[in-house]
Amino acid sequence: MRRRALVLVVVSSGLSLLASAARADVPLAEPVIEENITDIESREAGTLELDTTHTMVHARNNANGVWRSTLEAEWRPFGRLGVGGDLGYGGTMNGASLRDPALSARGTLSYAFLQDFERMLFLQAESSARHPEGSSLALADLTESALPYTAGVRSALLVRSFTLRAAVFVEGGGPSAHAPVRTSWAALYGIAIGSSVFYVGSEAVADWAQRSPFAVAPEVLAVVPIGRRNVRFGLAFPTSVGAVSEQSSFGVSLRVVLEPDD
Repeated sequence: MRRRALVLVVVSSGLSLLASAARADVPLAEPVIEENITDIESREAGTLELDTTHTMVHARNNANGVWRSTLEAEWRPFGRLGVGGDLGYGGTMNGASLRDPALSARGTLSYAFLQDFERMLFLQAESSARHPEGSSLALADLTESALPYTAGVRSALLVRSFTLRAAVFVEGGGPSAHAPVRTSWAALYGIAIGSSVFYVGSEAVADWAQRSPFAVAPEVLAVVPIGRRNVRFGLAFPTSVGAVSEQSSFGVSLRVVLEPDD
């Protein structure tokens, strides 16, 4: 009984310390997979963001899969207009061996046409183009749009400590399995402890250009001060819903973001 009481005291004391250190005022979270082109709530011209993302996706019942690493830069030359570009290097996988490496590139544009800081509601139009257009890897990558050209709208809403996001995009540049439309949703809960912020939640994607359109991605995020800058870390586990054995079924994606102007 004494040991149990001691454990309860220690646990309750730890929870009390955590609650006293935690704050409710957390910023909007940016998901790992359906990340926006430049921060959707940014108002400052000239801001720069540097990202690197590393993804591996495997099939359900065999050792086949794809891998991809990208370096990305996003810049907001004006208050509402953003531009970006990334350079990717990826290929196929057979077990732990990497094969057929190839380069890819993508250019992006964004325009934030609604930034309501009173209600913390944001809307942003975005478009992107990827080369090479006919990348067979993108068809198996749960974190990429199936077709090379996209245009659509992203939304974000902050309700207390909850970040809610949704997006709808049309796709082009190739055949689609069902329809050239990609939609996504995300819900992330944040807690601030000291000068760091942590999030946990999930994303859901329906890419109707894919043979198996549905995927979910539980994820954790952290914004941690390192030196004089905040660094964002994100880890997601994309999983296809209804994929057959030869299709990409599950994977992991790691994203690191640095804002030099932060």
